[in-house]
Amino acid sequence: MFVKTIVAFFLGAFLSYSQPPWNIFLSLFFIFPILLILLEKEISQDSFVKRFLKLSYYGGLFLYSYFLFGFSWISSAFEYRVGFDDFQNLTFLGLPLLMTILSIFGFIFPAIFWGKRITNCLSLALALALGEYLRSYLLTGFPWNLFSYALGFNEELMQTNSLFGPHVTSFLLILASFSFLLLLSRTNRLSGLVILLILPSMFFFGHLRLMNKVELNEKTFLIIQPNIPQEEKGYGNNFPNILQSYIDLSNNGQVDLIIWPESALPILLDENKILIDSIISALPLGTSILTGNVRLTQNGNPRNSALLINEDSNVSSFYDKNHLVPFGEYLPLSKFLKRLKILKVLVDDLGFEKGDNREPMPTPLGVARILICYEIIFPNQIREKNEKIDLIINLTNDAWFDDGPGPYQHFTSSRFRAIEQGLPVLRSANTGISAIIDPFGRIIDKLNIKDKGYLRSSLPMKITPTLYSKIGDFSLFVVIMLYFFFLLVNFRRESSKA
Repeated sequence: MFVKTIVAFFLGAFLSYSQPPWNIFLSLFFIFPILLILLEKEISQDSFVKRFLKLSYYGGLFLYSYFLFGFSWISSAFEYRVGFDDFQNLTFLGLPLLMTILSIFGFIFPAIFWGKRITNCLSLALALALGEYLRSYLLTGFPWNLFSYALGFNEELMQTNSLFGPHVTSFLLILASFSFLLLLSRTNRLSGLVILLILPSMFFFGHLRLMNKVELNEKTFLIIQPNIPQEEKGYGNNFPNILQSYIDLSNNGQVDLIIWPESALPILLDENKILIDSIISALPLGTSILTGNVRLTQNGNPRNSALLINEDSNVSSFYDKNHLVPFGEYLPLSKFLKRLKILKVLVDDLGFEKGDNREPMPTPLGVARILICYEIIFPNQIREKNEKIDLIINLTNDAWFDDGPGPYQHFTSSRFRAIEQGLPVLRSANTGISAIIDPFGRIIDKLNIKDKGYLRSSLPMKITPTLYSKIGDFSLFVVIMLYFFFLLVNFRRESSKA
């Protein structure tokens, strides 16, 4: 048992390297089959309860290790919050545990139907995909490093998300990883051949889809990446330098919209008309700015917002972040948790108030879905009123990621959202990665991490709404129904032989 425990843990750790920035894709074809063999050797004729407990133990350990190494960047966020040393360690260990607990409910399927190898392959692939779905939605959700994001290295394979979204694509990817294992068995060779066709079919579909060209319209924009370190963003002596940096980068020709990142200036802009006037007057005539900024409500509660400032120096529209980061931007269960001394600093802070709507914003470029920071990682949230939207604009800071894998993984999520919705994504990140992404997830232009600069372009036009943008994650429930249909057919076939 000890050896199998170690193996399960290391398999999960190695799996994290299938994600950006490493993208060791071929590791999937070793990791998932070895996990399956480990489970088959441990689980035989046990009762349902014993099977579920063993699956939860080994599968849970595998997932915990995957999350532990895959989310290692998250503790760096607390390095910029005084008094959060203990909470930093708690989050580093606790978030992977929470995601594991939410994910192991998917093991109900293999616990019930464990038996023949082909059934085990289907059951384990479905269990992991369903667990991924559950952690994406329960308790506010955290759909980071979804298994299908391992396809981020290849534009053709990524296109499957336009049909089925991330979770069914994860199911197909995991199932495809079992193909060679099935081919080694004479009784499963036909199933192995069928499953072997999954990835080539995905690639062929993606290749055909990418033959479409995206046109640019007449609307132009600038995306600004100032590369201001997190520790230098505080209001004080450095504010004039920060402001001048934005103005210098923004003076690069006449455009319809200039896009600044999340929390660009450490000052309440909508309460400082004189400052807004000075900014607009320092830019080319007819320029509007979309900038991340803190906004106070009528009750004095702060919100993490995006402000659209028009050429007349008026805040013509705003969006308040709707999906806040737990413990980072607000404190869940604050009445209970404020008794804990390690959380005292966060409780003493006001935190952010949640926005009360997700209405798209009319901008000089068209109607935009504004997503602030990690709101871009939620696939299904963007679908609301998608038919009215011309583009997605993602404002993020990302300075607190430091030099870890976080910015690359965050950026990959943005590319998948473009593919799933058939919409261009304009991404402004303080320290990178800023980018112009077309509706097929292709990078038109980008600024790398720690670059200082700007991107200038005309707007890529949206394409016909994708299947996923219409049906969302309903495709996962179709897969579950097909799974039960397979089991029923298999059961009748076995019964007829008896």
